[in-house]
Amino acid sequence: MGCSRCSTIPSLEEGVLTKFKKNEYLVRQNEKTNQIGFIMSGMFRLSHIDADANEWIVGYSFVNDFVCDYPSFIKQATSTVNIQATTECEVYLLSLNHVCRDIPTLIRLLLR
Repeated sequence: MGCSRCSTIPSLEEGVLTKFKKNEYLVRQNEKTNQIGFIMSGMFRLSHIDADANEWIVGYSFVNDFVCDYPSFIKQATSTVNIQATTECEVYLLSLNHVCRDIPTLIRLLLR
């Protein structure tokens, strides 16, 4: 797999390796998402567009990090942010079902 974290997350191997071109979206604001990504290469920008059409950058996600709109993902609600590739990216996409099945493993990983 290439990173030390990947071998500790059994569900990553069940994820789908997906390539994103620069400027492609993982999710757009106001869309539902049922996937979380683990970034193998590249970088994503998270932004929010307010009621006056102003775009606010609210974060970035990098290699060896998870990427998604966490509250929307967990609640299965519409996304409050756009998640856009700022470079070419390779991401393992996992469904909510995979993540829920492996919650104990993920909690141990995040608490390290």
